Parts: sequence; C-alpha cells; structure tokens
Amino acid sequence: MRLTPMRRFVWPGEWHMANVNARRGVAKTAATVAAAVALIGASAMPAAAQTSCTASVGAAQAAIYVRQCVEVSPATHPPCNTSNACALIISEIRRGCALIGAGAPAFCAAYK
Repeated sequence: MRLTPMRRFVWPGEWHMANVNARRGVAKTAATVAAAVALIGASAMPAAAQTSCTASVGAAQAAIYVRQCVEVSPATHPPCNTSNACALIISEIRRGCALIGAGAPAFCAAYK
C-alpha cells in the first residue's frame, strides 16, 4: 500500500492518518452525519414547544411554576424561566421532586 502526501503542508506523521481517513471515507461520513443532525435538529422540536410558558398559561401560573422549579431543581443552571416552555419547566419540577423523594415539598404530590 503506497501512501501519498497531501497537497497542503502537514507535520511529519500527520499525512499518514489523513490519507487513511480519506480512504476510509471519514470526511464523507462526517458530512453526512452533520447534514442529518441539521435536518433532525430543525424538525425535532414542534412550534408549540417553543412557546413561552407565560404565553401558554399566563404570567401568574408561569411564576408559580418557576418558583416551584427553583425550589426543587438541583441543576446549576435550571430551565426555570418563564420564557421557556411550560413542559420543560414542569419536567424539571418532576425530576427535582423525584430526586428529593420523601422530603419533597407538598406541591410535588401534584406532579407525580
């Protein structure tokens, strides 16, 4: 098997792996995967899920969700924000309540 150097400058030893990867079709595979991720990412989240919680249920109920979310979420950057979708906030409340277990606040009973 004869390996040919690439046309650009490469450090010694680098050209070998570049040629091996090119022969295996690594660049073509990476481009295909990137295109698939772009397509899936654009269509994976429906428009309704992108609506803010405030727009969905009103400012008062959204504020209640955010307060409860902040109270039980163990995350360093929790999604407890009224501009996020209510489903995301509620899922974080459920997760936090489940992690706390028996010592969870009384409102956690509504999210089981």
